[in-house]
Amino acid sequence: MLFHLLLRYEYIDTNDTRLIASCLNTSETQYITLNMTSSPFRPGASLEDQLSYYKTQYEQLEQELHEFQTSSKELEAELERDVEESEKRERKLKEQVESLTYEVEEWKVIHHHQIVIKFLVLNHC
Repeated sequence: MLFHLLLRYEYIDTNDTRLIASCLNTSETQYITLNMTSSPFRPGASLEDQLSYYKTQYEQLEQELHEFQTSSKELEAELERDVEESEKRERKLKEQVESLTYEVEEWKVIHHHQIVIKFLVLNHC
């Protein structure tokens, strides 16, 4: 299972190649040095470089989305199978409870009849 840490990134200043990465749920701050040669934010980056960068980012996100959707469908199918199996076990157990309850009631009647017969025999009725 994947867990993602939400980060807030901001430039220290426009000429710096470091970003501040602050965890949203803590006060920790880390400095991250970026490879500014591939970044569309580097000074002098052309529109084509920026477009290429964002196109690559889009393709990567599209691939990740596809993988996520595939794994979600697999997980959903697995969970549905688990639910069906659980429901089947529940029905079977309910049937057993019903059957055993009926059997207990039969034994109660038999036991009651035996008590009545013993009472009659002992009292010579």
